[in-house]
Amino acid sequence: MCAAPEDDAYRLIAESIPQLVWVADPAGRATFLNRRWEAYTGVPVPDLLDRVRRSGPAGPGPDAALPGGALIHPDDAAARTAAWEASVRTGEPHEVELRLRRADGAYRWHVSRGLPVRDAAGRVTGWFGTCTDVDDLHRAAAVLHATSDGFMSFDRDWRFTYLNPRGERFLQRAAADVLGKNVWAEFPEAVGSRFHAEYHACVRTGKPVEFEEYYPPLKTWFEVRAFPTPDGLSVYFVDSGPRHLAEQSLRDSEARFRLLFDRVPAPLFVYDRDTLRYLAVNDAAVATYGYTRDEFLRLAVTDVRPPEDLASLLATINREEGFTRRGVWRHRRKDGTVMEVDVAVHGTTLGGRPADIVLAQDVTASRKLEAHLRHAQKMEAVGRLAGGIAHDFNNLLTVINGFAGRVAASLPPDSDARRQLGEVLKAGDRAAELTRQLLSFARNQVPKIGVLRLDALVADLHLLLTRVLGEGVRVEVAAAPGLWPVRADRSQVEQVLMNLAVNARDAMPAGGVLAVRLANVPPEPGPAAELVGAPSPGFVRLTVTDTGSGMDDATKARVFEPYFTTKEAGRGSGLGLFMVYGIVRAHGGAIAVDSAPGRGTTFRLDWPAEPDAAPPGADPEPPPDALPRGTETVLVAEDEPGVRALAAEVLAACGYRVLSAASGADALAAARGVGVDLLLTDVVMGEMGGRELAERLRADRPRLKVLYMSGYADDDVVRHGVLHDRVDFLPKPFTPAALAVKVRQVLDGAG
Repeated sequence: MCAAPEDDAYRLIAESIPQLVWVADPAGRATFLNRRWEAYTGVPVPDLLDRVRRSGPAGPGPDAALPGGALIHPDDAAARTAAWEASVRTGEPHEVELRLRRADGAYRWHVSRGLPVRDAAGRVTGWFGTCTDVDDLHRAAAVLHATSDGFMSFDRDWRFTYLNPRGERFLQRAAADVLGKNVWAEFPEAVGSRFHAEYHACVRTGKPVEFEEYYPPLKTWFEVRAFPTPDGLSVYFVDSGPRHLAEQSLRDSEARFRLLFDRVPAPLFVYDRDTLRYLAVNDAAVATYGYTRDEFLRLAVTDVRPPEDLASLLATINREEGFTRRGVWRHRRKDGTVMEVDVAVHGTTLGGRPADIVLAQDVTASRKLEAHLRHAQKMEAVGRLAGGIAHDFNNLLTVINGFAGRVAASLPPDSDARRQLGEVLKAGDRAAELTRQLLSFARNQVPKIGVLRLDALVADLHLLLTRVLGEGVRVEVAAAPGLWPVRADRSQVEQVLMNLAVNARDAMPAGGVLAVRLANVPPEPGPAAELVGAPSPGFVRLTVTDTGSGMDDATKARVFEPYFTTKEAGRGSGLGLFMVYGIVRAHGGAIAVDSAPGRGTTFRLDWPAEPDAAPPGADPEPPPDALPRGTETVLVAEDEPGVRALAAEVLAACGYRVLSAASGADALAAARGVGVDLLLTDVVMGEMGGRELAERLRADRPRLKVLYMSGYADDDVVRHGVLHDRVDFLPKPFTPAALAVKVRQVLDGAG
C-alpha cells in the first residue's frame, strides 16, 4: 500500500478492519480501496477506484458518481473537499463528518479520517484514511438531545409498538388499548391532517420532521418531533402549554433517556461524578465488556481501566461542573483483555446529581494499524541512518585495512612491525564484520544463500549478543563437534538469532541465562509432532533457551502470528517472531516452541543440512607480487579520497594505467579522448552516481567493462539499479588482493 516490503501485511490489515479504508498518493489521488467499499456501494472496487480517480480529489472524491447519484451527499461535499484540500496543502491529518451513498440509495453518516504517511525526511509519501459508519449514533444522539414529554412508536404498518404514560394522557387512550392497532384506525380524525402528512413524509424520505400543530379533538397544541427507525417511526410530542411542560418534563426526559439509551448500538454509560459508580449502562456495553447489567451497576469507572491508567483518569474527571470532552482511553473487559476506545463524555444531571454520559467506540484495530504505520516509518528511518553510517565506516575500513595490508606485506615476516600491523588488520576485519551485522539487523538485505557454518556464526555473534542483552544476562554457547554445514543467508540467520535474543532479554527483566546450543539431528521417518516442517536429509538444530517468565498455552498458540505481542505499547511491533518463522520456513526449515509460565522458553530451529558441502573458509591473502596483473587502462571514480588513492595505488602496482576522478563529472573529463578498458566506480557519488556515469561512458564505448563498488547496504544499492546477476560488484571494505583479483576477472570476462 504505502511501504513496499510490507504491502501484503498492510493490505491484510486493511481488508480485515470493519471500516471503509482508502489510500492515496501524495498528490491526493486514490490508489487503494478495500473490499468493504464494494459491499457498501454495490460497485466493484476497480470500477469505483476508477470513478474516484476521475472525479479529482482522493479518498474518495465528492464527484464520484454511483448508480442513481453522487457518492458523497451534495450537502456535505463542500465541507469534505475543503478539509481534504487543506490536508493535502498542509500535510496535516483531517477529520470530517459526511454522508456516503449506500448501494440501496440511502445515505449514511460517516466519520472520515485521513492520516499522512511520511518518509524519513518528513515528506508526505501518501495518505491513509478510514470512513467509519456513525449513522446509528447520529440518529440516537439526535433523539437523545430532543426534549419532549410524550413518546410513541409505530411499525411499518402504522401499528402502535409503544406509548409512554404521558402519551396515554395526551391521547386519552391507554397503551393496553392501542398497542398492536393501526393509529389511523384508532384516530380517524387525524387522517388528512398535518400529523398524517408529516409522518408519511418522514417515512418516505427517511428524514426526521419537526413541527407544531393544533389537534382539535384534544383541544391542545403539540410540539412534535418524528424520527424514522429501521422498524418504522418514533414520535416525540410535548404539550405546548407551560403547565404540561412543568408537570411532566423531568419524568418524561428520564423515560426518553432510558428508551433511547438502550437502543444506541455503541456502549453508553452514565456514572455519578462524585462516587464514579455506574448509574446506567446500555445493551451494547453489556455485550462489549462482558459484564451483566447487574455486575456493571456494582462497578465504578475505575474498575474498567488498567491500574496503570488510573492516575491520569482521575486527573481528567471534573467533579464540579459538566462539560463535553473527548479522547482515546484503554478499557479492560471482564476477561482481562484491553481495548482502546474513543470516548465522548458529556456532563449532565441525573436525579438531581451531577453525572456524565459516556459514549465509547472500540478503535483498537484502527489504532493498531496506525501504530504499525508509524513503526514502519521509524524502522525505515533507522535503516537509512544505519546505511549511511555503514557506508562511511566501510570507506574508512577500506582505507585502513587496505593500506595497512600493503605496508604489512612489504615488511619482513618476522618483524615486530608486521606483527603489530597484523593486529590492526584483525581489528579492522572485526570492525567490518560488526558493521555488516548491525546493518543486517537494521535493514532488509538482498538474500545471499550460501554454505554456512552455524557454530562459526554464533561464535562471531557472541560478543554482540552479550552487549545487546546487558550485564544481567549471561550468554552460554555450546556446539556439538562435527557440526554439518547448512545452506542459508548469513544475514537472515543473524537476524533470527538476534530477534530471539531480544525477546529472551525482555522476558528476563531481572536477568538470567540465555543458552544457545547447536547439534546435528539425523534424518527421521517423520518430524516431531510439534514441528512446522520436515527437513531432509537431516538438519542442524539451533536451540535458544531462556530462564524468563515463560508463556501460557494461549500465548504460545499465537506467538508466530503477525502483530501479536504481549508487550506494552511502544515496546514491540509484534513482527519479530513472525519474521523469524518466515525466515526459517523460507529456508525449508522447521521451528517449534516449548514454554510454560515460570519455566522459561525454548525455541528449536531446524535448518536443512548440507553434509557433503565444502565448509566455507577464507582464502589466504596472496602476496603483492602474486597478484594478477595487466596493462589495460582503468578509470577509478570514487568521491572518498582514501579509497580512491588505495585503488589507484594497488592497480598501478599491478601494471595497469590508472586514471583517477573524484566525481562523475571529473571521470567524464578524464576519459575524454582516452581509451578506457574498465570503469571502477562507486555506486553513490554526489550529483552523478555510478550507474549514470557508466551509461554515459558506454554511449561511445559500448565494450567498456564496469565494476561497481559500494559500502551501502544491499537494498540501497538495489535502489540505484546496480545489484543484480549481470552486474559486477565489489562490496566495501575490500582488500588489495580482492580488488586486483576482481578487476582481472572483469577484464577477462569471468567476473
